[in-house]
Amino acid sequence: MVIIIKEFIVGADIGGTWIRVALCTSDLKEENIITKVAQTPKDNELSISSTVISLITQLLIENNIDKEQVLGIGLASAGPLDAETGEVFNNANLGFKEIPLKKPIQERFPGVPIYLINDGNASVLGVHYFEASDDEKDNLVYITVSTGIGGGVICNGHLLLGKDGNAAEIGHGIVNRQSNFQCNCGAYGCWEVYSSGTGVKNLALDAIKTTKLSSKILMYMIDNDESKITAKEIFQAKRGGDKFS
Repeated sequence: MVIIIKEFIVGADIGGTWIRVALCTSDLKEENIITKVAQTPKDNELSISSTVISLITQLLIENNIDKEQVLGIGLASAGPLDAETGEVFNNANLGFKEIPLKKPIQERFPGVPIYLINDGNASVLGVHYFEASDDEKDNLVYITVSTGIGGGVICNGHLLLGKDGNAAEIGHGIVNRQSNFQCNCGAYGCWEVYSSGTGVKNLALDAIKTTKLSSKILMYMIDNDESKITAKEIFQAKRGGDKFS
């Protein structure tokens, strides 16, 4: 009798607000995906990899899976990053100059191949392989807008990486050279300052101090506590007719 052992793939999405880890059978069928989510910690440089390790371990234990059944672990992180060293560096939203990702996870799961890629690149690859039609998939531009802004590009069937894998970090392109608003990356006038979730919130916090427009709906939604303002509340207030939003 031949015993067939199921094999699995693990993926982790590391963003400025949330870390999501998914476990899937090697056939990559959507109905076989199981996920866990945690808020992105900002305690120290190792807290992010520790959270990823914890989520992966929970998924394996809860589903009675041995690490020997894991074919590989893919890490998709907000950049900039160095895929060779496995580190994220100078990330505007993760909060540290250097964040080791690959090494701590490799130490916890020795023998399991681990790959690190920019999250925008991972997203455009997902669209390329699983969503785009045959006449679209070889030339794609993907833009992600969340805590920050990132992107990924497929050109003539190839992933556009650049020298170090960060070619499509478009959130830090300058859109206003006269801007007084400084991005977390240190530059002034980045697109991310104006259009990311963090940027929208920060612009609102700055403008609400001097605006003459009514912000009654927004303030009601946040219980008159400006610290509770997020991009989500601003957009919801706008739909409700809030003039400031």
